[in-house]
Amino acid sequence: ALVLSALRNAAGWTAVSHGRDNGAPALWSDMLLDTVEAVAGNGRVSAVACTESTVYFYSEAGRRILPALLLPARVAFLEVGPAPSQSVVAVTCDASLFVWDLATSREVVATSVAPLLRAGDAISLVWLTPQGLPVVAFKSGHCYSFHEGMKRMVRVTDDHFRPSKFAAVGAGGAAGRGQLQRAVEIAARPEQPRAISGMMALEAPQVDDISRSHLETLLNGAMALQEGPETRDRLAAYVRVLVDAEDEPRLREICEVVFPARLARLRLPPPP
Repeated sequence: ALVLSALRNAAGWTAVSHGRDNGAPALWSDMLLDTVEAVAGNGRVSAVACTESTVYFYSEAGRRILPALLLPARVAFLEVGPAPSQSVVAVTCDASLFVWDLATSREVVATSVAPLLRAGDAISLVWLTPQGLPVVAFKSGHCYSFHEGMKRMVRVTDDHFRPSKFAAVGAGGAAGRGQLQRAVEIAARPEQPRAISGMMALEAPQVDDISRSHLETLLNGAMALQEGPETRDRLAAYVRVLVDAEDEPRLREICEVVFPARLARLRLPPPP
């Protein structure tokens, strides 16, 4: 396996190297006159964050891709997308979130997660999807991503749907372990769970409403994360619920969203 490491010497220099864990010589190395706080890489690109609020980017061969990038604060989280992605995400100590595409030397996301920090909550995990979208998980179990169309952070999973019939991990028909499923599992086992009052007082129709909204949220989350297989599976689960409930208005709407051109050709009459 590839290993990215940083070792500071007595003279104040930090040796950064990228090699294998079998003791073979490093694939490349570099020297930085700074203290390294975080490293991340995927074999294609690497990123090194330092105490001067700077980030260095390296190519597969160890070439510096850009000058040192200056951030508004020191880096708290640093991650690289799964190979062959060349995307990097950083969350700084002032709650700024950045995503860069090193293939084009372009910043694709620049926002703040400060509004998401509720009292007593904290970020527990940050990662990038294969499509280069950031996902930020909190100890409460809430997970957020960046919606490319709305240009805002959106909550893709949370603990609001605990009374849902589909609250069990993996419910809703999603196969495999996609990006949304990973967030669902985090929401199901939060580091800091909270009590939700009134769950036992809910009536059956209210539980049905919560369960349907849960599936709608999961479907929208899969679409926001651009997860094709998960979107298909969540859509199938949602449609089954609508069919069982004979909910024609919602079923018609979701069909118009998924198959707009085909339905336009059919010219179906509106419901009575």
